[in-house]
Amino acid sequence: MKKKFLKTFFRYPWAIIVATLLLTGFFGFFLKNLALENSLRSFFPQKDTSYDLLTKTEDEFGSMLSIGITLETKSGTTILTPEYIDVVRKITDRTLELPEVEDIDSVTHIDYVCDENGSISATQLIPDTYTGTDEDIFQLKSRLAEWHDMYNRVIVNDDSTGFQMQISLRPKSDETLSLEENQAKLAELTEQAKTADNKTEINAEIAQTKSNIKEIKAQVRKLGTDIMRQQKVLTKVKQIVNEETDGHHLNVKFVGEPVLSEESKQFMISDLLVLIPLVIVVVLLSLYMSFKTVTGMLLPLCTVLLSTIISVGMMGFFGITFTLISSVIPVSLIAVGSAYGIHVLSHYYIAINSVEGEMTREKYEDCVFSGLNEVIVAVFLAGITTIVGFVSLITSPLGPLHSFAVFTAVGVSLSLLLSITFIPAVLLLKDYRKAVKRERNIDKLTAKVKAKMEKAKRRLELAKIQRGGKTEAEASGDTLYSIYKFFCGSVPRLVLTSIIIIVLSFTGLKVLKIDTALINYFPKNCDFRKDVDHIDQQYAGSNCLFFVIQGQEKGDISNPELLKAVDNMEHYLAANHENIGKIVSFTTFIKRINQVWHVPGAQPVSSSESSDSSSSGFSDGWDDWGSDFGTDNSVSSDDWSNWGTEDSETQTSPAKDFVDPNIAYSEQLETSMTTKEILELFHKAYVEAGGQYASVEDIVNQLMKQVNYNGTAYYEIPYDTSKYPVATREELKNVVENYLTLLSGSLDRFIDDDMNPKEMRITCQLRSHSSEESGIIIADAKNYAAEHFPEGYTLEATGSAQMEHRMTSMIVSSQITSLALSLFSVFLIIAISFRSCWAGLLGAIPLAFSILLNYMTMGFCEINLDFITSIIASVAVGVGIDYTIHFMTTYREERAKTDNVVEVLKETFRKSGRGILTNALAVGLGFLVLTLSKFIVLRYIGILVAIVMFTSSFLAMTIIPGILNLTDPKFMRPKEKMKTNKKKSRIFPGKTWRIKMKLTFKTLTLAAALAAGTLVAFADARGDEIMQRTHDVAKPDYSRSQVVMLLTDKNGSTEQRNVLQYGRNKNDITSAVMDFRSPANIKDTRFLQIENKGAPDDKWIYLPALKNTRRVNSSEGSKSFMGTDATYDDLSTREMEEDTHEFIKEETKNGFNCEVVKNTPIDPKSSQYSYRMVWVDKATDYPVYTELFDKNGKLIKTLTVFKIENVDGFNIPMENKMENVQTKHSTSIKVLKVDVKTVLPDKIFTQDFLNTGRF
Repeated sequence: MKKKFLKTFFRYPWAIIVATLLLTGFFGFFLKNLALENSLRSFFPQKDTSYDLLTKTEDEFGSMLSIGITLETKSGTTILTPEYIDVVRKITDRTLELPEVEDIDSVTHIDYVCDENGSISATQLIPDTYTGTDEDIFQLKSRLAEWHDMYNRVIVNDDSTGFQMQISLRPKSDETLSLEENQAKLAELTEQAKTADNKTEINAEIAQTKSNIKEIKAQVRKLGTDIMRQQKVLTKVKQIVNEETDGHHLNVKFVGEPVLSEESKQFMISDLLVLIPLVIVVVLLSLYMSFKTVTGMLLPLCTVLLSTIISVGMMGFFGITFTLISSVIPVSLIAVGSAYGIHVLSHYYIAINSVEGEMTREKYEDCVFSGLNEVIVAVFLAGITTIVGFVSLITSPLGPLHSFAVFTAVGVSLSLLLSITFIPAVLLLKDYRKAVKRERNIDKLTAKVKAKMEKAKRRLELAKIQRGGKTEAEASGDTLYSIYKFFCGSVPRLVLTSIIIIVLSFTGLKVLKIDTALINYFPKNCDFRKDVDHIDQQYAGSNCLFFVIQGQEKGDISNPELLKAVDNMEHYLAANHENIGKIVSFTTFIKRINQVWHVPGAQPVSSSESSDSSSSGFSDGWDDWGSDFGTDNSVSSDDWSNWGTEDSETQTSPAKDFVDPNIAYSEQLETSMTTKEILELFHKAYVEAGGQYASVEDIVNQLMKQVNYNGTAYYEIPYDTSKYPVATREELKNVVENYLTLLSGSLDRFIDDDMNPKEMRITCQLRSHSSEESGIIIADAKNYAAEHFPEGYTLEATGSAQMEHRMTSMIVSSQITSLALSLFSVFLIIAISFRSCWAGLLGAIPLAFSILLNYMTMGFCEINLDFITSIIASVAVGVGIDYTIHFMTTYREERAKTDNVVEVLKETFRKSGRGILTNALAVGLGFLVLTLSKFIVLRYIGILVAIVMFTSSFLAMTIIPGILNLTDPKFMRPKEKMKTNKKKSRIFPGKTWRIKMKLTFKTLTLAAALAAGTLVAFADARGDEIMQRTHDVAKPDYSRSQVVMLLTDKNGSTEQRNVLQYGRNKNDITSAVMDFRSPANIKDTRFLQIENKGAPDDKWIYLPALKNTRRVNSSEGSKSFMGTDATYDDLSTREMEEDTHEFIKEETKNGFNCEVVKNTPIDPKSSQYSYRMVWVDKATDYPVYTELFDKNGKLIKTLTVFKIENVDGFNIPMENKMENVQTKHSTSIKVLKVDVKTVLPDKIFTQDFLNTGRF
């Protein structure tokens, strides 16, 4: 580079310095925006199919992101006491109030399928009647033991000394969901705009959507990312737990992905606070020993500090997550970036020392420019090759590796740029008269260091005498030459060394494990890792794998053939994989309700008459069902032609001569037995359980099955037709569908639809975090499904365990791609530099060997290849290539002087060998600082880089000279017409040292504002008056109507149901019956509700496949009614005195002139809603629109009345729609015909009618 250009460029050095500082200040400002995150989801590429399946599964079945908490007594005594149960209840209740919490599984908040007074339902494990008496505690223990498959190691550990709680968090905030919806909408509108005729309207909508996206992004930046919110809710949960457990002598442990992320963050902060000062001290000492000047110490350090601040600040500017691997960026810049500043300063000092005579400003500037001009090409070449090594990781699909590659390359580029701009600019501003003086301003601070160095100097002089008068460089060169001769000095030695490297490498590769489990980054002796290991041993496991099974049509999951195969698969997996702690799925609930239904003597006696609605007792009927939901059928009370006379073609028919086995079981349980008979039962149970290999638990279980004690013989998937009132196995599907009616609203986490499931999810808890083992389990499950599932069903794995397993294949593929790219780039750079393809191939050989030896070391030392350690190969290429180029460049220079190859080698070792070793030692020592990290994986990084530096330098000085000496390639030979004044490249000075710097951390501030409202007495009075009018609206004494229900899911799929409804209002007591006429899976299901003043309403349901009627427990009030958006409680009318009624305003809604009232429960526990906003039509006093808010105060459902008609003096809502705004599911109801004149027989409102369908 011409000095004239340099003088022009550096004409205003202050401008360069100010511009650099401004750039640093600008990006440094954004350091506060850095988000420290180390969650699996932040690592995983969001465009991958596994991530898509994860989000789709969570949308369908609920969150798979959770916080696990265990509470264990310090004394080792039982935790099943009122004291500790009360602690769990308080934690559960308080945690459920947090808006970020989706659900909780704890001993006080988990489903229990049981039969209470003839009512089968999924109620709470601890009932509302619990008071903490001995009987209550015994009942709890009995329930835990009774449904062992559900609760053991999930809620309580084996010895009952500890409880476990599982808190499911919302994976995405409302802002994130809204952002995704608007982004999808924008993509759709953009596509529509391409073909739209009139683009004005659609362009306006696109502009509005873009504006919405901008506003939402601003909210997300203000409120924080989803992972940041999860960490905040973890802090809140910990505070709640600590407050509620204080003084109760409990050991508390936390696990889960948010906990891992938070622990990682704390480890990172701790590392940065310890390692940054240490590295700075090491670098300063290294630079002082190299230059012994303040300038030499500070300027190279400044280039690394500035480049680090800018590159990391860019991460904050662009919103890039700062992860564990990002913390290696400063270390990488130290290992590489400081060398460029050292190059420039070394040549600067050489130029200064060569000045003869008095120093002048002109001479001084010439020294700066000549030194820079001499080194700039070599620095650029070294920088480019290093950047190539890191940029090769950009091919990785893993976000953190991608960002590491980009910003490390940016940092190296900045270090290179600042070394040739910022350093010369500072040097030009220096007083030239002081340039020849060695700066001694830090003598006092380094007095001890100097004293030691004087002693070392005397020892070196003595050593020189011992070396026979040779200089240290000459002696070290001879030593290195001897090492080369020993390993590669001849063809046999070269071949033997290469073979040994290859054999050892591939041997190590065979035992190399690829495992991406994030838990492995923590040392086994840290508290978090100990907690995880303890929970894995004492409970079902802290790692989760989920399987999603999908059929082809809605309702396919109810197929007993499939459920039997799924149940068998679950047993197969549990038996063959000891680290599976628990498997829970839809089958667990079906087996349980099947057991409860068939408890001997529990079923109420049904009518002997078969259920047949062909004759209802009326001679009139319906015209048609109005198959088109949108048709506008007028109301008529006189034209009834076919009142429920459809034949029950799909009605399940009992098998001929079916005898219920429970009759015999009941008799056996009530019969006294002789000792012999008892012993025979025990012996049979002993044999069935496995004889001498059987456990006591297995024997007892077999004994209970023999007599069907507590329904144990029916803890199975309905499959054996001889045990059920069906003629064929296909009809058993109706049995399962009837069970779904009872469990409606309790299976959201396991099936996608309450009544007609097409998909189901299996939860598999693992006591291992090995991604390799997870992969084996996934493969076994898929193979089993392929061989044993009925045709048309698929199985896919998802969850954190599956994602970690998926990352292993990503790492392998990205390693192959990045290594191929980097080695090819090295080949090109060297080939172009030396103008020979053979040179490129030669330069790539030691790098390939070095990478193989790295994998060998990892294999033999049992260091997993994961997404952190996978960067070693790129570091090997990025730094190791410098040694290769350094050696080959020096060799070519010496080869131009003589044809004596031996002398060329010796001189090359003398000139470059010490520099290569010094540089390798400096880089290795710089990375070895990481061995003090709290992360075990970063300790491995420090050790492995040090080893790679040794192997790279060793191979550069053995393999390369061995090949060069034996082949004497043409590209190394001098050209006949070579100009003697040709400038020679010099890549490295004699010594290089590396510098590390790190960033400060961002701080977040939150401002909260509380708004207080004043309740006006007048508003209360008017609200009461409005709701009283609504309550007093005239109701017909009797009514019968034909209703069409339309259930619509979030995907737009619909299901139509035809229902006959009967109503009675007698003595101010309301009774109602629903008789479902279609579709086939619920045909002849009938529901009866009778109002009870001051008490929960009585509810019964008839299940046709089981020919039985069961009571609906009052505790089921918040559960979905037969898969609709209404709950059982929604079917009941709340009493006026149960709520406060606050008048809000008057407003027109859907064409109705309304008064708006806010209804708030006086007792929050009496309602599933925190409050309801009701729009009451002034003309009819009928609620035409209602908003219902969940316990967190968020809108959950809306009920809209579209049409009200007056039928014979009574206002009847003819069309309405209830929509769950959170699940996007809706239920529309249209009344086709209604009769309010006919007096209905009272028998309709009895269980007898439910059983027979006749009156």
